[in-house]
Amino acid sequence: MHHGATRDAECPHALLMALCNGLMYAHLSNHIRIFLPDLSLRPYLFRLHKHPLLNLSHAFNSALSSFLSADPLHHIDLFRYSIKWSGLLGMAMIDTLSEEQQSIVFPLPPPSLLNPKAHLLRMMQDQYDLLCCDSRI
Repeated sequence: MHHGATRDAECPHALLMALCNGLMYAHLSNHIRIFLPDLSLRPYLFRLHKHPLLNLSHAFNSALSSFLSADPLHHIDLFRYSIKWSGLLGMAMIDTLSEEQQSIVFPLPPPSLLNPKAHLLRMMQDQYDLLCCDSRI
């Protein structure tokens, strides 16, 4: 079982990023089981036309395709689960992993109050201010 932590302001983006990172492991078995904790990824997983998470959806689908085409014995199962379900197999493992990851604190970046153009101009001004401008004539 591979596990890790990712952070983002939105849950679907963080989950899809974690899935893509998990599929990049070099030593995967012939059978992959992916457990999705909620339905927030359903509109993004296999949709390959315009949406906010298109780059991650494309990376996820290409990783799945390359895994499945590498060997005819490769197999992938997608499951949905809810932590509210009683008698869930492996619940102790899920609790352990979630407690482990909860101790990691990721500070979220502050939201920008400027529109994108003003933000870009502010960044350019900051870079210009840092330049060394002492020259001799």
